[in-house]
Amino acid sequence: MRFRLRRAARRPQHARGPRRALHDRETRPDQHLQNRLRKALYALGLKPTAPHTPKVEVPAAITALAEKRWAAKQAKDFAAADALRQELAAAGWSMLDSKTDYKLEPLKK
Repeated sequence: MRFRLRRAARRPQHARGPRRALHDRETRPDQHLQNRLRKALYALGLKPTAPHTPKVEVPAAITALAEKRWAAKQAKDFAAADALRQELAAAGWSMLDSKTDYKLEPLKK
């Protein structure tokens, strides 16, 4: 019994791995293909787990408010920018700012 344990302990990991991988492919081929596809998409820089969000039409009035807020923020008039942000939130929209532009999204309920 001791001899078998020592022999198994000396056995390299890669010698046990392929058999297990082959067994997994035989029992769950769909899972294996999903994993390979996920790795390939990740290598291409795509996010396969990101949910698809449909495009939402932004009303013209909301776009005008967002433009005014962006101009106020660029002019460093933060009080006016905060007031316009509250108006956007009251209308049901959220404005996400970045260094160069902004993005409008409907508020989540």
